[in-house]
Amino acid sequence: MRRLFAAAAVLTLTACISDSVGIVGTQVTGAADNSASTNVAGTYTLKTVDGKPLPFTFAQTATETDEVLDDALTLTSANTWTRLEHLRATVNGTVTLSAGTDAGTYSRTDLGTYSFVARNVPTFTATIANGVMTLTRRNPAGQSVPSVYSK
Repeated sequence: MRRLFAAAAVLTLTACISDSVGIVGTQVTGAADNSASTNVAGTYTLKTVDGKPLPFTFAQTATETDEVLDDALTLTSANTWTRLEHLRATVNGTVTLSAGTDAGTYSRTDLGTYSFVARNVPTFTATIANGVMTLTRRNPAGQSVPSVYSK
């Protein structure tokens, strides 16, 4: 049952990258970054969503709450990336923890803007400047909110 939940949670959350709950494939305006994409390599850890600390609730009903506990994207100088996130699902008071991963490639598309191609999700974009990565998520109300990661 836990494996089924973990697989479903990973697919659900990663599918949300283009949908009304998770990361959206839209760009957030940020400060210009004049460096080449190889200079952005490192691990970026999710710090805030909509200015609030984690956990981030990405889905909620009367009986279930699904949250992101942490999320980290690691970018390499070879323009590849990996992602590791930990999720918590609370259903009728029962808590289940799971981890989700993804990987792909990235490239610089504009000054400070990077495009990420993944195995399990649609392409998404983010801005990176001064060790801070910003992308957009949708909250349970469907509103776009900034997600801020830092090295």
